[in-house]
Amino acid sequence: MPNLAAVLKEEIVRLARKEIRKQTTVLRKALVQYRKDIAAMGEIGRASPKLLRTIFLVPVSKGTNVVKRDRRRTLPLLIAALPMLFGRPALVSPRTTADVGGPATHYSGCLMFFDDFDNRENERLLLDYFAPQRLLRSWYRFGEPPAGKDYRHRRPVVEALEKQGVLLGGGGSLSVVSELDLGRRDFNRQWLSVNLDGTVYRTHDRWYGTLSHPGFRAYLIEKALEQVKVGVKELHFGETNSKIRFDDYSLGLAGDGGFVQWIRKKYETKNAAWWAGYLGDLGTLISRDGSISRADFIAADTDHRENFRQEWGRPDSWHGKNDHDQPAFLAYLYRRNLDCFLSELRERLAAGGFDDVSIDIWGLADWIVPLRSKCDAVIESIPDQRWGFDWSRLDFPTDSERERIKKIMAEMTAQAEPAQMIFAIDHPQPFGMFRRLPDRRQADLIRWFYEISRNMDANFLFRSYSLEQEDLGPMTKDALRELCRQARQQARVTLPLQ
Repeated sequence: MPNLAAVLKEEIVRLARKEIRKQTTVLRKALVQYRKDIAAMGEIGRASPKLLRTIFLVPVSKGTNVVKRDRRRTLPLLIAALPMLFGRPALVSPRTTADVGGPATHYSGCLMFFDDFDNRENERLLLDYFAPQRLLRSWYRFGEPPAGKDYRHRRPVVEALEKQGVLLGGGGSLSVVSELDLGRRDFNRQWLSVNLDGTVYRTHDRWYGTLSHPGFRAYLIEKALEQVKVGVKELHFGETNSKIRFDDYSLGLAGDGGFVQWIRKKYETKNAAWWAGYLGDLGTLISRDGSISRADFIAADTDHRENFRQEWGRPDSWHGKNDHDQPAFLAYLYRRNLDCFLSELRERLAAGGFDDVSIDIWGLADWIVPLRSKCDAVIESIPDQRWGFDWSRLDFPTDSERERIKKIMAEMTAQAEPAQMIFAIDHPQPFGMFRRLPDRRQADLIRWFYEISRNMDANFLFRSYSLEQEDLGPMTKDALRELCRQARQQARVTLPLQ
């Protein structure tokens, strides 16, 4: 016997999504009868299996196939039944998602990204032209900003957007540190990523903090709260794998979640001889729970480098894998660090009464999927040259490429669940490639990627290109404006759950 509640729940979700998206005319009529339907059903929370079968008009057949006689009559009752099956309060009265607010609505409607929005004249022109509802990640903190961009003094910018009904998003890098950070009294240089010999790691003239250190996580959370306290409602975080090198917390010389603790558990059944042969003195000390120093790691990296490096993983590997393409310690560390950061951030937001703030991250990887502390949304690039696609080809996309792209995007959307999936042409490489395309090609690709995203219950993030409106070709501008209009319209007919 199939589980009736599970079958009903699955079918209701499928029907509700499809009908809301494709039957908007029917839905508007159904909304007029919404409260009457709920009243007629009475105490829906104590509905019996017989009543639930009545909602569907016909009995449930084998497996998950539910025969539907009249979807137009069924939809209002399906919507009314959602609270009972999902354990949520009743649906709110029909309003737009912008009216309702809350984290679940921050990713509906027309989403745009403005780089460091400051309500400048040319930005206001773009706002008036496209009329977005949310400006996601538009106060992205890439290290401590200069005094002129101090978020604590930018409340008027938020107020200007609020008057237009536009939500402002912020967030920042979980890795990059600026010289201004280093000069702050509340910044500790022990939080910086270091090489195995203990020297500070730098590349591209940048410093990086290690998310493994609880002090650095707390520092980043305080910076996020500075934005939230002036009205930011969405926090986006990038570089989620951080620039992990060999700080004490990552090695396991401090804390209880580093390499020492991880590898000891991984090979807990191995004997002393195996440990000595595998990692030398470091292996012996790990197996005996002895006192370990950085010098022991340096020795292992010299005499047993292959074993140590394959266990650790490739530095800067987004997926946390080793040279054999296998998940290594870094995959575990990335997940643990992000889990700690998200849970600690959630606690601080709740303590401050900021439960209406949403959290999203950039990018998907295998180590992100099993996170215990779930984010509200995931933003990821449309499949580009990293997947072998050349957007500049005149025949792109071919029929086979179309199907492959749809498959990739569908897999990403499934991986992100229960978080909302948002696709964007935003990562530096695909964005640079996209900007070199002719105006007509840009417009066509935006329409196509938007349609695919919406068809799989994902959303699409539009980028404002730069502060110069003329960077947008006329066809691309028209396409973005029309798609924004469609997105706003779809948001108005969506039934949000509180």
